[in-house]
Amino acid sequence: MRTSRRLYAVFALRCQTRRCRAIHKSDAVVEFNLRGGNSADRSRLDARLHPLLLRARTTEMPFELHCLRVSAWEMFPFELSYPGHWLDCPGVAQDDVHEAGIVFHVLESHLADAALALRLFEHERANVMRFAGPEPDAFHRRRREMEFEREQQLGPDLSPEDRWAAHERIRVDVDVSLKRERWAAGEIPEAHLRRAVFLYAQAFLFALDGIGKGLTALGSAEWVPAAVATARDEFYRSLPTLTGVRDTSHHLEDRARRRDRRGRQIALKPVENNMISAPGGGVLILGNLNGNRYGSTMEDGSFGEVEVSVESLDLARKAIQACIDAFSWRPPRHHVPSR
Repeated sequence: MRTSRRLYAVFALRCQTRRCRAIHKSDAVVEFNLRGGNSADRSRLDARLHPLLLRARTTEMPFELHCLRVSAWEMFPFELSYPGHWLDCPGVAQDDVHEAGIVFHVLESHLADAALALRLFEHERANVMRFAGPEPDAFHRRRREMEFEREQQLGPDLSPEDRWAAHERIRVDVDVSLKRERWAAGEIPEAHLRRAVFLYAQAFLFALDGIGKGLTALGSAEWVPAAVATARDEFYRSLPTLTGVRDTSHHLEDRARRRDRRGRQIALKPVENNMISAPGGGVLILGNLNGNRYGSTMEDGSFGEVEVSVESLDLARKAIQACIDAFSWRPPRHHVPSR
């Protein structure tokens, strides 16, 4: 017996064949196969899913989009291999070597944070449509009962204006009371749940930024191998807008007023993509999600995005691994995560 209509989705990222099934509780099945490994394919997948979601919504039946499988991460872009357990740097002060070792631990932590944030982001993004659908019948009936009960207490001599104002007060009071009942029962406000996908995107952004700063700190000493600076430069070259987008996320109080870090007015530059068209500029964008790309207006007035993806995570992993491989180490070898 069917009580609701739900959409189920299966995502397999970084696989040669991508499969996404939209399955009703009946036996109707729609399957998509997308070949390739870039973000354009994922955008095409989203575009093909969208009509299905709209069609389900027009049935006025509750439905959810569930993620049954997220990412077969065949490359495991969160693991690091150490040739040894201790840095082996003859002729270098032990305090300096110790500090470098601590920076590697910091980089490990940031990589783990980015990997976890990405998994949570993918899961939340796949389930974002769970908020769709009309208000449940039982909740609607409860609302009407409470409103009717309070309306019965209104005096018969109210003017049309006063009666309308009283109805508005009742509507708002009932709405607040119902929400508080649900929250007291442990329900998380929907507005908060909708922020989760942005929260995970920002956590991913901040973790990548921490990795960049860790690479910079590691390469700041004169005694470290030149390959460390090379890895750092390649990391920032591959993610050119990382610092700008992160800076805006940390200083929204400035960007919201169209100010840079020195308080100067920002001239907003043109933006043109599949979500925003502002060829003449003048549009301020803060914390925008376009598919899996998190973007904001940066300090120079241009719009920047960072892709929240396995590809971005792997760029960070490769940079850290390149730094590890640049040093000499004393056994034993070890591999992280440890388990």
